[in-house]
Amino acid sequence: MKYIIAYDISKSKYRKELSDYLLSERFIRIQKSVFLGNISSNEVDRIMKNCNEFVEDKKDSIFICPICIEDLEKSFFIGITFDMEDLDRFKNFIFY
Repeated sequence: MKYIIAYDISKSKYRKELSDYLLSERFIRIQKSVFLGNISSNEVDRIMKNCNEFVEDKKDSIFICPICIEDLEKSFFIGITFDMEDLDRFKNFIFY
């Protein structure tokens, strides 16, 4: 299933580490702190547990939301909302 992960992490070090972690898990950056990924139901708990390691401050937060392909295909991107090198990967991600 597709998931959107968005975060608000106060410390730059943890933001960078979380970003690197999500990229290593094959998520695609669609905004600075928003990622889109395709993970199985078996992987969700592991991803959530690992993401939780980056929450250090009471003000930090991570939002993990499943999204079905039908709703994703209805989404609109205005402007440059993802890393350009991920453009082809993003197209394949949605349609395959």
